[in-house]
Amino acid sequence: MPKKSKTSAQVTLNVKKAWYQILNGYFEKEKLPMNEVVQIFSVETTRIINKLIDPDAEIVFEIDEAKQEVSIYNNNVCVTKEPTDLESPESLISFVDYDEVHSINSKIKEGDIIKWEIDLSNLTKSQNSEAKKALKIINSSIAQAIKILQKKKVFEQYSGKIGETVKVVLNSKNSNGSWNVQIVDSNVNAFLPAGLISSKRKANPGQYFDVVIEKVSEESKLSQIEVSLDSPKIVYTVLKNNIPEIAEGLIEIVGVYRQPGERTKVSVKLAEGANPDIDARGAIIGENGSRIEILSEKLDGERIDVVLYDEDIRKYIANAMSPIPVVDVVPKPKEENKYYVIVVPEHLTPAIGKKGVNTLLASNLTKAKLDIISTTDAKAQGIVFDESLISSITSAIKREGTKVKYQKPANNRKSIRKQGQNIFSNSFNSIDVSNFDQDIAAFELHEQDKMDSLYEDDDNFEELVRKIESEFASEKSQENVSEEQVVKTPKKDNKISTSDYKKAKEVAKNFVVDDDLSKFGLDDFDLGDIDFDEYEDK
Repeated sequence: MPKKSKTSAQVTLNVKKAWYQILNGYFEKEKLPMNEVVQIFSVETTRIINKLIDPDAEIVFEIDEAKQEVSIYNNNVCVTKEPTDLESPESLISFVDYDEVHSINSKIKEGDIIKWEIDLSNLTKSQNSEAKKALKIINSSIAQAIKILQKKKVFEQYSGKIGETVKVVLNSKNSNGSWNVQIVDSNVNAFLPAGLISSKRKANPGQYFDVVIEKVSEESKLSQIEVSLDSPKIVYTVLKNNIPEIAEGLIEIVGVYRQPGERTKVSVKLAEGANPDIDARGAIIGENGSRIEILSEKLDGERIDVVLYDEDIRKYIANAMSPIPVVDVVPKPKEENKYYVIVVPEHLTPAIGKKGVNTLLASNLTKAKLDIISTTDAKAQGIVFDESLISSITSAIKREGTKVKYQKPANNRKSIRKQGQNIFSNSFNSIDVSNFDQDIAAFELHEQDKMDSLYEDDDNFEELVRKIESEFASEKSQENVSEEQVVKTPKKDNKISTSDYKKAKEVAKNFVVDDDLSKFGLDDFDLGDIDFDEYEDK
């Protein structure tokens, strides 16, 4: 049976419902307030009509939620008895026939300015070139205004959440190693710079991760939100979520410095007023290393050095060099905030760490310039230092070998508290070193980095630190790479979209084409993807 043709009234009804689908799409899929979306459509349409057709027009979109329809009015339509000129775009938008209006309201006179419903698709009937392109320009203008509103809402929602953790899904990887991601709760796109994700981390499109919001821009050509997967802030969050004493405010995190995928140093101390019997370091490591294992797992196996903070900078530096036992820390003469860190020759390389990471992190944590030298070099340079720990450290090396080994903490809270006292907790000259190696080893779970990067004793370590710092700074710099340079894309079953809605059809998708709409010019507004048949009167 042939399909019945639609009446003019049916087409008008369908167009109203199509407009509703467009506006409602922004509300449902983009989570934009409906009243603000309606306002944008009204303001932008008025602006373009004023510029191209009638400077006095005032176009308003009115939504009927009950009927799921949108009607479009011009508040400044002039009632006229003159014949309507279909070639004049102004007559289609800003004039109405007297007889048509008078049949509805007999009080209306010729020349009155009234509010009257209009059909924007009638613009396509005009031979005027400006009128024909008006709908397309309106479409573009509205899309731009919607993007501005979206950015405003994103900034309002997330600018106050810098430093907080959110869950994201990885969408696509860019050629420079950065990622395009999407915040799960809001479907808002974000950017993960290459410098804020470890190169060692195995990441694939479709994976979910907890990230920290680092920066939110009010204006940005790409993503407004910058997040980090391997920022020190992640460590703060992991510690607060997994260590009750930190969550309750009994233990304070003084500082966190990190080389993602390799090592993290965390400085802690007891909070003011906390029970002095609490061992700040031991509480984080846990009995038998249970807590530190969980923390390390949440950081993809990254090594974590828990450092006890000390007001005495020399003790603090020695603690920060963990897990390497330090012989002494000596201020450099006439050089502010610079120190020699003296270790036995066998520990020189592991003290520096692979690529200088161990000392660089210790330097950042203590905010001091550190020069790692051996006892042999210190003596050769005439540096005066406390040699009392050399024998105990040397004895430990003879028993355990040159590689620093670690044991899990004792399975006893009292023992943990005792062992938690760092060798520098009293003074450099009054230390019980009889069980030095056990005391130092008790709180460390993982082995020191393999000594596969060797350094000569006479290396200028300050130069090495400057070089490494430069490399780290270079890695952190965000390349200006377009998010369009996609190396990998999410799997098809990943339902979270990464693209902005550029046109109205992207918020009214999954509808079947209705060919009749093109006759009314609404294909310019991407309404062609909506099936108007479902709205026809049965």
